[in-house]
Amino acid sequence: MTKKGRKHTAKGKAAPSEKSGVFHEDKNRTVSVYSGFARWKDRAAPKWHPVKKMRYVFFRMIAGITITDALREIRWSPSEFWHMIDLKAETPFHAEYVRAKKLQGRALGDATVVIAEGRDAVSRIEKKRMKKIVDRVTRKMSRTKSKFARKVLMQQLLGDLREIDKIVMGRNKLQIESVKWLAEKVNPAEFSQKSTLAVGSPDGQGSAEARPIAVQFVGPDGKVVKL
Repeated sequence: MTKKGRKHTAKGKAAPSEKSGVFHEDKNRTVSVYSGFARWKDRAAPKWHPVKKMRYVFFRMIAGITITDALREIRWSPSEFWHMIDLKAETPFHAEYVRAKKLQGRALGDATVVIAEGRDAVSRIEKKRMKKIVDRVTRKMSRTKSKFARKVLMQQLLGDLREIDKIVMGRNKLQIESVKWLAEKVNPAEFSQKSTLAVGSPDGQGSAEARPIAVQFVGPDGKVVKL
């Protein structure tokens, strides 16, 4: 294992117990079970206990990372992860997974602002690409003496920049729509667009009982017509 890998392994020490919950008491102070984690950047998979791997995935989910990307970072099998979660059964990790999902939705909701401002990874890559194009055309213009040739190069540059800008705007729109959809799915209580209707009693105290509505047809003679 590389020095970097040993550094990350030493950080974690012993994995916290799965019964301790999200927070545990450490010398009269509350400490998060995620406080000792850092993003795993080593190429080799960490030699961690499955409980610690599970907590690392939750740690990355809270930061807005998808479960697939978090599992790929530590080279962990998705089947093993979902087997330990087991959404149909009340496993020790179920409540912690639900909490991580809710916080993941909040992080994804904040990500829409980052994307709209052009501070996301895709926008940064496109900005570097645009800078390379501008630098290349600038060098060509400095070596060209003809004003007409420089004008043509400038027009080509502006056309290329406009085309790249359209691509970036389309990609950002797709990103925002995808992030909004995912945030609504993982945290519908905060990001759902569906409106809810609360039913209460007329006096405002307690809840009104739902009763079926009876419709009757009365004839001219005042008798109820049976249909």
